[in-house]
Amino acid sequence: MPLIRGLEREIERGAKLIGSVRKARIFCHRDADGICSAAIIQRILRERGVDPDISSVLPADLAEVCPVDGLNILLDLGSGQLRNLEKFEGRDTLVLDHHPPEGQPWDGMIQINPHSFGIDGSTEISGSGVAYLLARNLTDDPSLAKVGIIGAIADRQDILGELTGLNREILNDAVGSGLVEEVKDVLLYGRESRPLHISLKNFQDPPIPGVSGSESGAMQLLSEIGIPLREGRALRTLGDLDVEERRRLASELVVRCITKASPGIAGQVPSLIIGSVYRMVGESSPLQYASEYATVINSAARMGFTQEAVGVLLGERGNEYRKVLSGLAEYRRTLSTEIRKVTGNEISLGGGGFLQYFASDSTPKNFIGPVTGLILGGGLVDPYKPLAGMATGRITKVSSRCSKILVLEGLDLSSAISEAAKVAGGEGGGHRGAAGAFFPPGNEGVFVQSFEKALLSQDGPSVSR
Repeated sequence: MPLIRGLEREIERGAKLIGSVRKARIFCHRDADGICSAAIIQRILRERGVDPDISSVLPADLAEVCPVDGLNILLDLGSGQLRNLEKFEGRDTLVLDHHPPEGQPWDGMIQINPHSFGIDGSTEISGSGVAYLLARNLTDDPSLAKVGIIGAIADRQDILGELTGLNREILNDAVGSGLVEEVKDVLLYGRESRPLHISLKNFQDPPIPGVSGSESGAMQLLSEIGIPLREGRALRTLGDLDVEERRRLASELVVRCITKASPGIAGQVPSLIIGSVYRMVGESSPLQYASEYATVINSAARMGFTQEAVGVLLGERGNEYRKVLSGLAEYRRTLSTEIRKVTGNEISLGGGGFLQYFASDSTPKNFIGPVTGLILGGGLVDPYKPLAGMATGRITKVSSRCSKILVLEGLDLSSAISEAAKVAGGEGGGHRGAAGAFFPPGNEGVFVQSFEKALLSQDGPSVSR
């Protein structure tokens, strides 16, 4: 799709600004999309002789960061926190974000945000996609389109089974350069790296009744549709299935999922099960597919390996790559520990019977998002109701998640959490299926009540199924 003229004009302004700087600092969101954004912008700055410092932060941290006298670049965050950026006023500031803007930019600040031009930042372009469109004005490096695709998949932009909008334009650049291959398949994680029944058990979004979160349920499903679990002594992966086996598996998953979907979205369910898989040409596991690559980068971000993750995205496969892989192993161990601690206590249900929530004073705030997502998708709570996890401390950090089915039925976590966070004395935002907030400690009860009330006021899914 062609760029909207207004967006194209702002991208040209941002590219001109970057092309003239001599000193810069990058502040990126501490997640995979933010790190992908940082990798793209670092590459084009280094091509111009500028070696920027990179700080990965959470939105709640922006009030405490220190800008530089050169160009301050905020990636995958900033648009929703403009009121916390007073210290940046009077300094060259470039914001590349895809979250809904709140507040007004000041003179001298360039903000490139798709929402300002009627483009949905939840599904049509990610933060790294915005960064790539700017970079495309300044470099012929085709590898940066691949990085933009990884960021889009990390941010769940393919809600209906494939990338659309401006993401599709970026994908065309990546495919055209021979760096990415698009394949239609069952949308299971670990297509060639995990046993099939484990991939089925971990299929979280949308939840499959009797399968998601249940290893025995996944094995039983395979038995019922005549797909052998093993080939000789080896456990089979999705990649081992022939065309007919994949067809039977996909059909069964769709049928089971439709039973829990409302009639209005039943026709969209197949696209949640069967869709596009993006293979990174020339890469091997765990970087071979965009979804697994995104997990590696996200884990590095959470474990503090920001620069190492940037290096991996830009092709480093030596010491930095080894550090990132060690971080991935530690990340998984930490997640397991935190999930056990949280689920050892009761998950609460709001007074309206819709919002599930928990609070933890031990879960690190940079882990509350993945912990919440894995609890929701792991069969530990009702997958057809949203879940909010709260990491309490000097400030309470909230992460909320819901299934794609609820999003398609009209649920919007972003607008509801923004409203509730303000009532609790803080700020919030994000996307329809994944959103976050922060507010002063002690206001958790007020927040939960306001969040659930805002969700129930939407024309979305019913409380009971």
